[in-house]
Amino acid sequence: PPVVATEPPVVVTEPPTNEPPDYFVEEFENGLGNYFYFVPYGNEDYADVRAEDGLLKFNITSKELYYYLMYDPYTYGDVRLDVEVVNQGVNDNEVSLICRYDETLGWYEFSVTSGGLWTIYYYDNVINKDYSIIADGGSTNVKMGRDTNSYTVICQGRELSLYINGTLTKKVEHKDLSRGLVGIGVSSFDA
Repeated sequence: PPVVATEPPVVVTEPPTNEPPDYFVEEFENGLGNYFYFVPYGNEDYADVRAEDGLLKFNITSKELYYYLMYDPYTYGDVRLDVEVVNQGVNDNEVSLICRYDETLGWYEFSVTSGGLWTIYYYDNVINKDYSIIADGGSTNVKMGRDTNSYTVICQGRELSLYINGTLTKKVEHKDLSRGLVGIGVSSFDA
């Protein structure tokens, strides 16, 4: 019988990349292993933050506690963050969306209180080592009390945009940060 020599199949593999996916949806079904947190104000012992039933749940049982959760696998330049927030009825809290977080340089933070006030901050970790307000105001689009709100932030080039329940609330320009992590924060005030 004839002998047939064959070459092993050629397998072309793409080198692994650390590029972030263009789009992803976090369903919080696999825990919080891709996240790290920090608490700049308050005692973290009074915060119970967990992924449960496909949701990210914050239970804060202390006044003046600010809890931030950052998505660690990738850094992003231009990014859009959408979040749906269910308030359990306390009208004394704040939800923050963060883009371009860099531990050395700072971050942009879009905060909306349950009472309808909003602020776009730049946390400067180089010179001021503190928050500075880029823009702030109030919105009648926030559903107060026990209700659900949708917040969207877009960091694109120098433009920073905040949407509350689908309505553009504010668009501003800022030039200091171009890339970083994304995250979410929840803060308590007097309740």
